[in-house]
Amino acid sequence: QLGEKLAQHEPPERAVIGLAESMEASDISRLFKVISYNLTNLGVSLKDAVFNKQYGAIAYFPSAVIRSTLSLFVEGSRKGPEIVGKSLLTISEYLTTVQRVTARLQDLLAETVSSMTGQVKVFIPLISAIVVGLASLITTIMTSLGKQLKTFSQAVPGSTPDSSGALGGGLLNVFQIESMVPQFIFQFIVGIYIIEIIYILTFLLTGVVYGHDDIEEQNALAKNFITSAVLYSILAAVMALLLGSLVGPITQLKFD
Repeated sequence: QLGEKLAQHEPPERAVIGLAESMEASDISRLFKVISYNLTNLGVSLKDAVFNKQYGAIAYFPSAVIRSTLSLFVEGSRKGPEIVGKSLLTISEYLTTVQRVTARLQDLLAETVSSMTGQVKVFIPLISAIVVGLASLITTIMTSLGKQLKTFSQAVPGSTPDSSGALGGGLLNVFQIESMVPQFIFQFIVGIYIIEIIYILTFLLTGVVYGHDDIEEQNALAKNFITSAVLYSILAAVMALLLGSLVGPITQLKFD
């Protein structure tokens, strides 16, 4: 609509002010309203109304497409409204074509996008929580049994810590408690893995859906990190409660 108004030799400032009033139902009207307010109330030039770092309209709409289009609009206005109007109409046709192609690609990649979204938001936190829970269970059992066997071996008459008594030194050497990775270190390693895999999948996902868009990428990263962290914490707590009931009877075993 802006291109059509300019192609009819309407001044750029008047065209923007008119669109701000006639397109109130559209989201893009907010952009025109900011430009119109700067032109009428602040009395600044068209370039400052759009690109001023403090009050310019582009500060409220950080989009690469909008910035490029408005740059053409401002610079082209110096050569005449008809020229910039035709340029905007050409850009409009191009963006419409791109939108059709993007919609078709999204239909073709819907299954892949859905799978990647499910992995980021559900499966990675779930699998990581299960792995951490099982590792904690195994570590606790191994530590408890190792201590019990060591105590029993030392209680055998005539045995020493290094002797191969009834149990055999080879069996005791299976439970190398001192060499086990502490649970908090394993938890830290899994946490790093979760952060890395979520970042990689989110980067690929936003690239497929939105292309090179830093705003969408940062927004998706923030949402996925928060969602995955909350879900992982809940699942890890649930796994700890469920597996904790299994650890109790095993750790209470006594070798008499």
